[in-house]
Amino acid sequence: MPPFSDHNALLTTQTARLLYHLYAKKMPVIDYRSRLSAADIAKDRRWSNITELYLAGNTTAQRLMRACGVNEHLITGQASDYEKFHAWCRCLPQLVGNPHVLWYQLALRETFGCDLPLTQESCDAIWLLTAERLAEPDFRARNLLAEAHVKLLCTADDPCDSLTHHAAIAADPQSSTRVLPTFCADRLFAVNRPGIAAYLAGLGDANRTDITDLPSLEAALRTALDRFAAHGCHSAQLTLPCPPAFVKPNPYHANESLKTALSTDGRGVNAEQTALICAQLMRFLGQEFVRRGWTAQLVFGAGTPASLADLFAYLETEDVLPPTLLCAQNPVDDAAMADLVLVHPRLRLGSTWRADAAPEALRQHIRILAAALPLGRWLGMPTEAGTPLAYPRQAYFRRILCACIGEWAESGLCSADMDTLVQLVCDICFNNAKNFFGFKLS
Repeated sequence: MPPFSDHNALLTTQTARLLYHLYAKKMPVIDYRSRLSAADIAKDRRWSNITELYLAGNTTAQRLMRACGVNEHLITGQASDYEKFHAWCRCLPQLVGNPHVLWYQLALRETFGCDLPLTQESCDAIWLLTAERLAEPDFRARNLLAEAHVKLLCTADDPCDSLTHHAAIAADPQSSTRVLPTFCADRLFAVNRPGIAAYLAGLGDANRTDITDLPSLEAALRTALDRFAAHGCHSAQLTLPCPPAFVKPNPYHANESLKTALSTDGRGVNAEQTALICAQLMRFLGQEFVRRGWTAQLVFGAGTPASLADLFAYLETEDVLPPTLLCAQNPVDDAAMADLVLVHPRLRLGSTWRADAAPEALRQHIRILAAALPLGRWLGMPTEAGTPLAYPRQAYFRRILCACIGEWAESGLCSADMDTLVQLVCDICFNNAKNFFGFKLS
């Protein structure tokens, strides 16, 4: 197999190479689930060195360094940025086959024009080369997004956020990447955890409402939703470690449970009360999303309880189920999610970058999608990027997508008509996300 930095890496057939180089590679990127900072984009941030751009805040790389026995001083401690990068490079021989190393190698080539192999021996040369590029005047956040062909990205924003950075980006005519907020109300569902009282107080302050009960919470959320809509938002995201058990929403009991959460800072709320509050919030938010024509993304941790089917059945019956992406962080939940999508037409099976995102794991995810659902309706992979250096993940994903389709075509498992294959690839890479979210792009 050629090295990962090779022009045709991961492209196993001639059909795959044609699909990728002539079509998939040239499609712009819609990053509908990003972790980039709107402040960094608004301020057109510059980074001083490769550690600041790649390792700082990169929790996955930090976990890998700890697993390799690196002292915390060289990970999140007071060591210099060079020392931290050198420590990362020393880990590389132990990380053979890890997808995060593959992404980094591809990022070096596509972002910095560096074809040096990522090894401990090349550490100093890579440090100097990347430092020279980062010192160039145009090596800033917005140019990096433009060079990665990012047409639109959606940042994750809490209902407490002021969205002033989004206003600054929208007002700048020189910004070539459209940046929209995503309404992310994850903290709302942690009503049984300490800190919920302070969070709801902050939510109330941000939305000019004193939150004392369920009606005042819903009033604050409506104000927040209006603010987000005024900044172009029309999508929401909820990330839940595990979906709570479904109970039919009951405003009275949910209100009493919320008052308990406020008075005890979450400590006096049991599992039944948590489920009551969460059910009422899901109904309220679903109603607001449908009324506004928004879409939703639900990202789940391990475990997909059968009660999830009851939740969607209820929301559908009440006509408060918006078009929704279901994204499982655990691959064993893909089949259960696919079953839900088949029952509820307003649901789609989405994707998220998992701990094991090696080529074969991503191939398996694509095979499950193709076997259970129409692959041609898939929205592809979001980038979930916390730094512009992560956007080569799109090249990685698109190469593997084209490899799968090319192999199927050349093995007689699907049509080999090139026009059909090209349309399939372009839809998955760009068109489906644009249409599902209703993005208006010039």
